[in-house]
Parts: sequence; C-alpha cells; structure tokens
Amino acid sequence: MKRCDASAIAAFLAEGGKIVKVPEAVLVTAQDVLEFLESCGIAATSSGRETKVYCCEGKPMKLSGVVALANRQRRARQLPPFAV
Repeated sequence: MKRCDASAIAAFLAEGGKIVKVPEAVLVTAQDVLEFLESCGIAATSSGRETKVYCCEGKPMKLSGVVALANRQRRARQLPPFAV
C-alpha cells in the first residue's frame, strides 16, 4: 500500500469512519427485483416477451440495468445486493 493511501485511510478512521465488509449477494428472480423496485416507489415492469426487455420509469432496460437500479436502492438502505 502506498504511504499516501495509508495516510488517507488512517485519517478516515480517526474521524470516525468505519470500514465494513460487503455482504454476500442475495440470489433472486427477475420478478423479485421488480417487486422490490415497486416497494421503493419505482415503476418497473416486464415486457412479457421472450426478449427480456424491462421498463423502469418509462425507460427500456435489460435485466442487468434493472438489477443495478435495484442494487443502488438496496445500498442506500444498507441491504445486501441482488444477484440474478
């Protein structure tokens, strides 16, 4: 580790900062992700077609984008991330 990195980490901890381990991802289905987003007040639906296109707040997204959006919400709530 570089000396400047060590100094920055030491200053962070001295000011009351905390370092926590990232929790393991929770395996879920696409439907679970959509239901979680709905519980957060974010409109998210499946196209219902085989193309696996989803619509979040009026924008078309792939499942990876929907999961990323859900994980931002989960991070803000200090919940473990989703994995599909």
